[in-house]
Amino acid sequence: MATRDASAFSLPANADLTGKDAHFGKLTGGKVAVCSVLGERADFVIGSEPSAAGQATDVYPRDGRIVEIKVGAVAVAANDELTPDANGLAITAVATNIVTAKALEAGNAGAVIRALWVAAYAKP
Repeated sequence: MATRDASAFSLPANADLTGKDAHFGKLTGGKVAVCSVLGERADFVIGSEPSAAGQATDVYPRDGRIVEIKVGAVAVAANDELTPDANGLAITAVATNIVTAKALEAGNAGAVIRALWVAAYAKP
């Protein structure tokens, strides 16, 4: 698997993010939170695992680059349009979800795959 092809920067975490590396994230109150609403727009992929609120966490912003993202409960196929599930994991987008990335490779549940950030859009 290739490494991430994006530049990270750090923001404070809103909570303990242990185990949340490669999850979709969002900015909430100026801090990094895991996406928690099915199909919501992700701002970045979380790239580190701080153990407490306020600690710095690396994030990979939406910049049209390649990121590594963890697959949710159901496998995804290469070229699937991806959206976050309620745990910040990547799932295949369905109608009305916000598409955040496109899978560059297939992956089973729990796998970390490469995905391409895309300009966010609502799936028709």
